[in-house]
Amino acid sequence: MGSRRATLPGVAAAKRRFREIFPRRFADPTYLAWERDYKWAAHLAWRAALSQGAWRRLLDAGDHREICSRIVRFYARSKLNMLALYEWMALREALEDPGGARILAPALYDLVHGADAFGTRLERFVESLDGVPQRQTRLAKWPVVTLFPFVAQPARHLVVKPRLMKRAAEQLGFELAYHARPNAATYVAVIRAAALVRHALARWHPRDLIDVQGFIWVTSSEEYETWPWDE
Repeated sequence: MGSRRATLPGVAAAKRRFREIFPRRFADPTYLAWERDYKWAAHLAWRAALSQGAWRRLLDAGDHREICSRIVRFYARSKLNMLALYEWMALREALEDPGGARILAPALYDLVHGADAFGTRLERFVESLDGVPQRQTRLAKWPVVTLFPFVAQPARHLVVKPRLMKRAAEQLGFELAYHARPNAATYVAVIRAAALVRHALARWHPRDLIDVQGFIWVTSSEEYETWPWDE
C-alpha cells in the first residue's frame, strides 16, 4: 500500500454493513452501548488508576508492586475482554510476581509514556517481556503489547488482535505486513490502515481510534458475521 493511497477498496461495502447494524452510525445508541461506551469508561478508569504523574512518582519511589497491582485491578474491573483468558492469566501472573513487577512497571511506563518513537518503544517492550517470568504462555503477543497504549491514548493507538486485523486487511484491502512477533513495521502498517479507515469515515465524525476499532470489529469480526442473531 503506497503512502499516498487515499482509499480502501472494501470500505464502501463495510460501511453499508455497519449501517445495517447501526443505522445512526457512531451516534447510534446501540453502537454506543455495545462497542464504545465501555471502552471509553475503561480509558477514564485507567487515567484515574494510573495517571502519568502518579506512575512516575511510584516509579521514583521504587514501588513497582503497587503499579502492577493497580494494573491488575484496573483490568479485572474493566469490561474490555480484549485479552484471551489465557493471555490475561499469564500477564496477571507476571504482574503479581515481584521479579515480573520490577521489569513490567518501568517497561510499561516507557511503552505508554516514553520519549522515543513508538515503534522503538514497542520493540523494547517486547524484549522486556522475554525476560518476565512466564509459565503458561509467552507474553510477547500483539494484544498484550498494544492493549495498554490503546486504553491510555485512544486518540493515537489501536489494539491489535491478529485474527481480526488479518480479516480486516483482506476485506478492506490494506497491506498488514504481519508477523506474529510484535514489531514496529507491522504496527506502522496497522496505524496507517487506521488512518485510512478514519479518513474514509470522516463524514461519520469518528471521535478517536475507539470508533475506528469499533468499525473494524463490526465489519470484519466473526461475531457480527451472522448478524442479525435473532433470525
